[in-house]
Amino acid sequence: MELNGNVTDYHGEFADRADAGRRLAQALTRYQVLRPAVLAVPPGGVPVGFEIARALAAPFDVVEDPAGTWRSGRPPLSFAGRIAIVADDGSAPAGILRAAVRTLAAAGAASTVLAAPVAPPEMWYRVAAEADDAVCLLLPPDFRSVAFYYRDFPPVGDAEATDLLRRAGTP
Repeated sequence: MELNGNVTDYHGEFADRADAGRRLAQALTRYQVLRPAVLAVPPGGVPVGFEIARALAAPFDVVEDPAGTWRSGRPPLSFAGRIAIVADDGSAPAGILRAAVRTLAAAGAASTVLAAPVAPPEMWYRVAAEADDAVCLLLPPDFRSVAFYYRDFPPVGDAEATDLLRRAGTP
């Protein structure tokens, strides 16, 4: 597990979620040869996951699309037997991340990797233990709101999430 958190001043560390996703993808390159699937925790994880999937040339989907609007009627991505990288922007609660990892493992993922650009350390360590691997770029000991670590952190709307899933072209 890669758990970093040595620097204490992280204000505006990431330009936006896309920047965070690109930087997180660099830390996940070892998985590219294993042909992973990237599943975003919506809505904030969608731009992060999109950039990871693009960098790793991996199929991309959301962990859950209860209303069926983001996938635009496409079936969910099949991840059985694959490494499933669960991407978030750092804003999902521990219970959501834990449920995503457990659901993917129970549904046949070969292994699960939890990935976020920033997270509260105490929460991250607890949730990371649920996954086979976990990568977080920043674990600030004096964690503030997630928005503090981004220079631009607007809400991710349905239109943006739908567009990114469409642009990814998967499942």
